[in-house]
Amino acid sequence: MKKISIIALVLGVYAGNATAAGSTSQMAMNNTMNTVAQAKNMRDNSPVIVVGRITNSMGDGMYLFEDGTDTIIVDIDDNAWHGHTVSSNDNVKLYGQIDASSDGTTIDVNYVEKM
Repeated sequence: MKKISIIALVLGVYAGNATAAGSTSQMAMNNTMNTVAQAKNMRDNSPVIVVGRITNSMGDGMYLFEDGTDTIIVDIDDNAWHGHTVSSNDNVKLYGQIDASSDGTTIDVNYVEKM
């Protein structure tokens, strides 16, 4: 009986480590920064992180974002700002997903980090 318990415990530890390693590698993969030029070629719903400046408000939570490689429209809901006030001179890191449609590619922003 003790042997079965020890084997179950060891297998549980290995399974837990494999899950943790998978989560860590997923996080590392999701923390890879992209350029706007790269983001424009990514698939719909792909996670994306871009660094640059919000240059113009286009109204209705839509903004023009640039990073030196290209510009893209970003959709930022009120809750994504997390209290940050940002000017066009501020560098920001935007975390979100690609929204690719026949109208073009935009980024649906989940979180704004002021740099």
